[in-house]
Amino acid sequence: MPAGHPLAGRSSVDIEEVAGYPVLWHDVIASSGIEWVPATTPAGRPITRVRRPYRHLESLARAIADGNLVHITSVRLTEVLMRWAAEGTVVVRLTGHPPLACRAIWPLAGANPNAEEFGRVCASAGEALGWLQDPDEPEPAAPQ
Repeated sequence: MPAGHPLAGRSSVDIEEVAGYPVLWHDVIASSGIEWVPATTPAGRPITRVRRPYRHLESLARAIADGNLVHITSVRLTEVLMRWAAEGTVVVRLTGHPPLACRAIWPLAGANPNAEEFGRVCASAGEALGWLQDPDEPEPAAPQ
């Protein structure tokens, strides 16, 4: 979010608080069908999603710094975004958001012949790191 945003000085922000501010919903996520930015919070508060046509991380980082929008992203993508983050952009930990399922995606039309192999490499690495879980299997019980 921009450094001057009302939530920017916090060490963490709950998704219920984010509902009071407009949230960036860029085209790549909006068109994917992934509920990265849900329409409502877990408590049912509506989230104002502002759709923007950013298709590249470089332009997305600049737009965040120059605007007033909150951007919800994953920890890993935050690391990438911060490489291009313009001065004036800050990262604040988000709590209360349901876990996100991240997947490698690519277009079917005109696909790069290496995309399928890249997907296999991603799946192999994700499995080795313990990131993959079958959505039909229940979450493992927390240790007590």
